[in-house]
Amino acid sequence: MTVWATRLSNPAAFCEAGLHRPTRFIGLRRLTVSADHPAFAVCRDFGTPKIGRLTGAEFERLQAVRARIHAEADIAAERRAERRREVAEERARRSQAPARPFVVEIKRRRSAVAR
Repeated sequence: MTVWATRLSNPAAFCEAGLHRPTRFIGLRRLTVSADHPAFAVCRDFGTPKIGRLTGAEFERLQAVRARIHAEADIAAERRAERRREVAEERARRSQAPARPFVVEIKRRRSAVAR
């Protein structure tokens, strides 16, 4: 099993979750939608789109997957922020660098030599 998946294979677990067969929740293939989304079928028993719940080890595993997803997102955000800081510091350093010295050359025309 990958670090991104939660597997429900125990019949009691997937029945309690409102599922009819063994299921694997893959964290990388997640999709977040509103509970008011029309694709949800309303459960007659509860009157809501909620059809069941994870419990025990399956719930803990899903929480660990969610924590890993959030941690990786935080790490990626920190990397981007660090890179932005580095770029800003480099630009600031370049703008404060002394200007390159320049040399003015005065070219004099050669006088025409009569032959």
